[in-house]
Amino acid sequence: MQQPALPAFRVPFFKALAAKSDIDFLLLYADGDVPTVPADGFDAECRVIGGVANRLFWDSAHLKRLKEGNWDVHILTWNTRYLSLIPTIRRGKKAGAGMICWGHGYSKSEGRFRSWLRFKTAQMADAIVLYSVSVAESYVKRGIPREKIFVALNSLDPRPIQEARTAVLAEPEKQAAFRKEHSLTGPVLLYVSRLYPENRVEMLMQSTKDLLAEFPDLKTVVIGVGPGTEAVEAKVKELGIEDHVIFTGAVYGEENVAPWFAAADAFCYPQNIGLSILHAMNHALPVVTSDKIEAQNPEIEALRDGENGLLYRDGDNDDMTAKLRVLLTDKELHSRLSAEAHRTATEDYSTDTMADGMAEAVRYASGVAQRRRASS
Repeated sequence: MQQPALPAFRVPFFKALAAKSDIDFLLLYADGDVPTVPADGFDAECRVIGGVANRLFWDSAHLKRLKEGNWDVHILTWNTRYLSLIPTIRRGKKAGAGMICWGHGYSKSEGRFRSWLRFKTAQMADAIVLYSVSVAESYVKRGIPREKIFVALNSLDPRPIQEARTAVLAEPEKQAAFRKEHSLTGPVLLYVSRLYPENRVEMLMQSTKDLLAEFPDLKTVVIGVGPGTEAVEAKVKELGIEDHVIFTGAVYGEENVAPWFAAADAFCYPQNIGLSILHAMNHALPVVTSDKIEAQNPEIEALRDGENGLLYRDGDNDDMTAKLRVLLTDKELHSRLSAEAHRTATEDYSTDTMADGMAEAVRYASGVAQRRRASS
């Protein structure tokens, strides 16, 4: 498998895939912008990806692996910025290997050429693996044979999250002391993620300001840093709500973020939400985010409006405030959404289920390659 990095949240998935009795797994990753962690329970090798102008890339290390001919199936990063993608698919099929493209299957800033190129690679590959059922169905409608389309729902490993959550809930006195330490005397809104401009966290600051008239003890907690940090901090100062917003900076480790989740009443991620939605749902927090689905990441599929979270009209800050207000006032609704959010994250999504989806694609691509070799 070719990947641009080896982040911590992916380790349980790679480990689960490697644990399949009929699969020998090797990960080829790059040590780039994303913090890299050691491999645990699977084989991995770091390699260098060549950079080209305009954020284009060439993966000669993976092409070299194809020449060695030691692997039955190759799983490629489905990123059209890799100029080596199409040559790798062609060379792999010629060498008798099964070729899989794995990725989102779309881009939020997709142009006509990149969309065509992405679809072309889908046609060329022996199988494609997508993060969501809805995107998979869109490829069926566009003419990709259903039998070569697989879904590996993008997931977090719920086990460490649930262990941390259970530990916090088992010590109410300690949690009460945590709330007191951080002056959490009223309702708490939470945002946990990198701070990027496209996440529109400034909208959450405006909602915080608007809700203070009804909830004077309200606190909004922002966990994370990023290129959008200064803009959010500036918005807080502009609104004069410094006493009602807590910036923790980056916080690592489930045991360290669990007390913040336990203290929160709702999780708000104005736009561009991804795996954070499952992180919040694992903590039984209803999520509020935009109804502009095309501006979200595939994990938005986990949210069902009115069942385990709430969608606001995109760009309408007043509507986002209204959705947060109802979560803070309607206890019955909050309880129902909370229970279903927790069930969704712990039952419908897991890294084991994700690995099952990928393993199905590997077996299928291997079979296609065997038949291709037999007929050549």
